[in-house]
Amino acid sequence: MHFLTYVKLRTAIPCIILLFSLATGIIFLQSYLPRVNQNIEEDGRHNLQIRMTQIQRNLAYFLLRDNITMVQQQISVLSLDPRVRYVYLVCDEGIILAASDLGLINQPLTAVTPSLSRQEQELLTPAQQDGLPQDTHATQIHFSANRNALLSTTTLSMLPSREKPQGGHRHLLTHSHAHGHATLYLAYDLQPAKNAARQTINRELIKDSVFLVLLALALWSYFHLVVDRRLASLHTMAKKIGQGNYDAQSNISGNDELADLARTFEEMRDNLLHSFETIRLREESLQETQAIAHMGSWEFDILSRQLWWSEETYHIFCFEPCDTITFEKFLGALHPDDRDGVEEAINSSISQARGVSLDYRIVIDADTVRYLHEESQVVVDDTGRVIRRKGSVQDISERHAAEVAMERSAREWAVAMDASDDVIYLLTPDRHLIRANRLFYELTGSTPKTACGRHIVELIHPHGETVLCPVCKAQEERRDTVITMEGNHPDNPAGRPLEVTIKIVRDKKNQPLSMLVTIHDLTSARQDMEERSKLERQLQQAQKMEAVGTLAGGIAHDFNNILTPIIGYTEMALWDLPPEGKTAQKLNEVLQASQRAKDLVSQILSFSRQDDQDRHPLEIQLVLKEALKLLRASIPTTIDIKTTLDQQCGPVLANPTQIHQIIMNLCTNAYHAMRETGGVITVALSQLKLGPHELADNADLKAGKYVLLEISDTGHGMSREICEKIFDPYFTTKAKGEGTGLGLSVVHGIVKHLDGYISVASELDRGTTFHIYLPVSEDNTKTPKSLETAALPGGQEHILVVDDEESITRLLKMSLESLGYQVTVFTTPETALNAFKAQPQAFDLLITDMTMPHITGDQLSKEILALRPDMPIIMCTGFSTLISAKQAAEIGIRKFLMKPVVKKDLAHAIREVLDKKISS
Repeated sequence: MHFLTYVKLRTAIPCIILLFSLATGIIFLQSYLPRVNQNIEEDGRHNLQIRMTQIQRNLAYFLLRDNITMVQQQISVLSLDPRVRYVYLVCDEGIILAASDLGLINQPLTAVTPSLSRQEQELLTPAQQDGLPQDTHATQIHFSANRNALLSTTTLSMLPSREKPQGGHRHLLTHSHAHGHATLYLAYDLQPAKNAARQTINRELIKDSVFLVLLALALWSYFHLVVDRRLASLHTMAKKIGQGNYDAQSNISGNDELADLARTFEEMRDNLLHSFETIRLREESLQETQAIAHMGSWEFDILSRQLWWSEETYHIFCFEPCDTITFEKFLGALHPDDRDGVEEAINSSISQARGVSLDYRIVIDADTVRYLHEESQVVVDDTGRVIRRKGSVQDISERHAAEVAMERSAREWAVAMDASDDVIYLLTPDRHLIRANRLFYELTGSTPKTACGRHIVELIHPHGETVLCPVCKAQEERRDTVITMEGNHPDNPAGRPLEVTIKIVRDKKNQPLSMLVTIHDLTSARQDMEERSKLERQLQQAQKMEAVGTLAGGIAHDFNNILTPIIGYTEMALWDLPPEGKTAQKLNEVLQASQRAKDLVSQILSFSRQDDQDRHPLEIQLVLKEALKLLRASIPTTIDIKTTLDQQCGPVLANPTQIHQIIMNLCTNAYHAMRETGGVITVALSQLKLGPHELADNADLKAGKYVLLEISDTGHGMSREICEKIFDPYFTTKAKGEGTGLGLSVVHGIVKHLDGYISVASELDRGTTFHIYLPVSEDNTKTPKSLETAALPGGQEHILVVDDEESITRLLKMSLESLGYQVTVFTTPETALNAFKAQPQAFDLLITDMTMPHITGDQLSKEILALRPDMPIIMCTGFSTLISAKQAAEIGIRKFLMKPVVKKDLAHAIREVLDKKISS
């Protein structure tokens, strides 16, 4: 195969250039070197000829004069030439007369011939065998066998004499001839010249080779830049296009063939890109269409039993696109109940060579089943045999679910419409009945078979109507409306108030599709509205009571702070005076008035539901008898009092004072309603059990046993408007100066505080009845006895008192010192805290107010307990929404007292706290 098939062009071209250069050098060496050697040989021959001519003259001169010394000198000079390998001067007897090697003089020639080459030996032999040559002074020059040396012979005449020559030199000749001859052998070496020539040639060859290599590199660089790189770019571009990268660029410009080829590639790429993009867009559009329609395509090869699925088909069956799909795997995905039927239908389609339409289910997982619809066709060969099936499969799960939902919705609609208390029916735009609920058919005396499709007038007005009724008129006008028909309306056969609603169902173009008509009985709705209004009034009443309660609490706080020094100083004054004196009597009156004011504050707190009075199980019939006894003495005889008391009605969790206030307030109001005309006050006490049905109208009560207290009178009664306001604070119907308007408000507050409920029933000129429901207590614990008041306990401990009212701090200081205690008072909590920090062990008890500027009593208590966790603390407050007795105990406060605190209660509380600390 071609060389470039295996070697890249960028590598082949430099190699070819180098090989061509080497071949050229070898050829040049083979052709030029022999000529150089020939020239060297000719030059050497010529030079040797000249040299031998000169030597002949000189040697001949000295030989004829028998001056062998000069002969030897000449030969020594001759042997200094590096090109002269050896020089021998041999006489006719074969004796070396002179030589380049002085050690060979007078030696026979045969001694050196073994060291000579065969050609040199042959050259010397004739001289020994044939004697003297005929032609003297004739030079013969021969080449050595390797032509690296010139072998020359020259015959010279010499003077053969045995006499001692002049000059004192001894003659060495031994022959007796009259004239002798000597043969000069000289080997002229051409090798150095040839070596020098070869070195010169080699240098030139190296220079030429370097030049050729550089030339090859330059050619390769040029080829690489101009051709190879562009070819590589074309190759890269073609490779990328082959890999599907249609953004590849060649970046080749110019007007040569490579540029044309690059442009051709780019055009081809653009065409491919456009074609592939078109195909891709079509495939994406097909995939999107299939995905939107939940429809995939497939083909089934009958012979190989292999399936090909589109991407959406894989998605429908929840298979991975890399999975190999077979007909058996397809059957395995079917619902077990559908598998045999689908396989039978497919076999029938193949045997009968026809398409088939199938609905079947596939199982995705244990909780997911999909409903599919398949359409298929068959492909036959020339013989009519089915070779392939192809078709589409669509996920119709949503459609199936919608159909099921529509069917269920229709059933549910029918059930819901039939269960409705309203008459509901649906009409076409021209007022023909589409469907209706059970009440409609009962109202019209028809059935779905006899009524659907008929005009509504035939059903509602079987005898016709001369003038359109309001409902029919609105239907004719096709407008949304709500029509209220009272019970006395001539077109209302029900005799009850009705509300008819007409709703036009329209399409997107606002064209009417149908009319939905509902007929609602307003009787129960109006009753519900009245009940809702009643509940709203109760809620408003509760909100008003809560607002007034907040106001009352604030008033009670300030009032208690005022009462505290009044009661305290009065008690101190009474302790210092004899009880029979006039001053003591006057102070007792002041103390009694203060106690009444305290009770009034207690009533206000009861009204605001902030009173934390002790409650215990109480038989209220006992309190009732006592209160009625007092009441009988103050009410004129024109008013009779009747009682019906159940002695076994059970106890309630209450305070006697609270029950006494309820009875006195309600009976006093009854007396005022009958004081001019007389009448009867009836008081009844009983027990009843309320269940969920009895409590349906009252969310304030819980199911269980209750004590019912009923107080009624036969007075002038009250209107409905007044009944809604009687529990409002300061509301009264009495003349100015006869009442404060707080009596019923206090009663309402007490009842709420006891977790009970109060209601009033009254009509003008028919009297009034109050019903009070109080829950029966299951606790039968007896009421604890009050503390003895004969002697007040005292002590010698150091008490720290903190209150922002100076009058209260002075009172407490005097009262506690009178009991023997050491007292330190502060009116600012910051100063008290600093004093305690300076000497935390100097105090035995802290008495603090709750509401103070900057630092409240609970904050001061926390700071004190952080310094001394065992510090006893008593907190006094007139009123506070920030703290209660339970919250105070959680902080660590030992006692929680409500102002005004009398000296007796405070003395016992101090000893209780201090003695408990000592015992612990």
